[in-house]
Amino acid sequence: MPLSAQAQQVPGWLVAGALSPVVALIFCIVLAVVSGSLRRAGWHLGWLLVWIIWFALAAYFVENDHFIWTPMALFALHFLLLPVLIVSVFIKR
Repeated sequence: MPLSAQAQQVPGWLVAGALSPVVALIFCIVLAVVSGSLRRAGWHLGWLLVWIIWFALAAYFVENDHFIWTPMALFALHFLLLPVLIVSVFIKR
């Protein structure tokens, strides 16, 4: 396969990473519905935005890889814990 044809292929993990903020927003909306608290969902949405903005600023202004990828690791951890929180709130309710 020529290199120009390979450049047209987008890996699935890249698409999933690009869509993860949208899925996180959906998780926050589901959390608001399940918990009945817009404040709780707002806090989680705020933290998700902090991780994204921190990553964008660090990637632009800083050359230290650890500082750049720390917010994305925090975003991923928070992203993975949101469904756990949703299920635990649903079970308690």
